[in-house]
Amino acid sequence: MIDCQTTREYLDSMTAQERAVNGEVASHLESCADCQLFAQQLELFDHKVSSLLQAVPVPDGLQERLLSSLSQFEPAEQSEQANILKLPVQSHRLQRWTILKRSFIGTVAAVLIVAISLIWTQPEPTSTLNYADAKSTLQRTFSKIEASHWNRLAAFDQQEFQINHLDRPLRRWTLSEPVGIDLGKSAAHDAAAYQFSYQIQDGPKWSGTLVVLPTAQFSETPKQTEPESSSGMQILEWKSTDGALTYLVFVDQGSADELANVMFSAIG
Repeated sequence: MIDCQTTREYLDSMTAQERAVNGEVASHLESCADCQLFAQQLELFDHKVSSLLQAVPVPDGLQERLLSSLSQFEPAEQSEQANILKLPVQSHRLQRWTILKRSFIGTVAAVLIVAISLIWTQPEPTSTLNYADAKSTLQRTFSKIEASHWNRLAAFDQQEFQINHLDRPLRRWTLSEPVGIDLGKSAAHDAAAYQFSYQIQDGPKWSGTLVVLPTAQFSETPKQTEPESSSGMQILEWKSTDGALTYLVFVDQGSADELANVMFSAIG
């Protein structure tokens, strides 16, 4: 069976369809939670890039500017072609090379016009990640991960954002040390995930995964500051009281709706 490094090299050069039909890669992914997470992050990145490319409009007048730029090189090229007829045969190769170089310069100039035009006419690209995509990726990740795999995830380093404290109700939960999740294929972590358990005295018990995300780095995050169940699923989501953090809770044990009611009472 191939190892993790080889699998990730394959994943990085494959399409999603190729990954699915490659027996060695598929077999490794079934048994390795770390590589599953790596593959999911690649899919999220590819989807994000594809969406951004489709959303970029062609600037008005770009075609005319390109044609105009290319046309300024035509007289020089025609002049060179005319001179070739007057030169000895042994100089033709040198003259053709000169023409090729000038044609190349013209092509480079045209490419620069396209690049500069896009820079001038397009707004600066956003650095935020899509919250819905991140939520979907996190749900797939933590619905499959086993307890034995948890310790193999990287410890949360707080390089990209810091969690100075969690909201008061969450301090009553029993939390593991956080692991870091990279959702944007960057060097820093975009989320911190905890294993949690919480029990009311002589009452129900809940357990699952708490994920903390920096609100400013994600678009279309939840607007409420009290936990709400997500579409009847075993997921709770809300913002911290200061709005700086967004909480996602994947409930494995217990009712998410009941936990939301308990949390709402605690916040209130």
